[in-house]
Amino acid sequence: MNSIIRYFFGPARGPASIVLIRLAVGLIFLTQGILKYIDPNMGVVRFTRIGFPHPYFTAHYVGTFEIMCGFLVLLGFWTRAAAVPLLIVISTAIATTKVPA
Repeated sequence: MNSIIRYFFGPARGPASIVLIRLAVGLIFLTQGILKYIDPNMGVVRFTRIGFPHPYFTAHYVGTFEIMCGFLVLLGFWTRAAAVPLLIVISTAIATTKVPA
């Protein structure tokens, strides 16, 4: 159990080039999360069009996770733990927007 906690919340090890990937992923999720709050077409309207129940709540809930976890990935804190909710968000986005087409 202790090794699992250390894996997700411990310092990441790897080549310095990972910083560029972390920067790109963190900025994408951070900006998309902010857009869900400030642009209705990227947030509530989009979630309504897709068919999510309670689109206002859902858009802001997802936006909050994208901002928080994107910021953590961007800074390199708890990167692995922050990647789990982001993986769920992006998997849901792909399943609801790309698979039906």
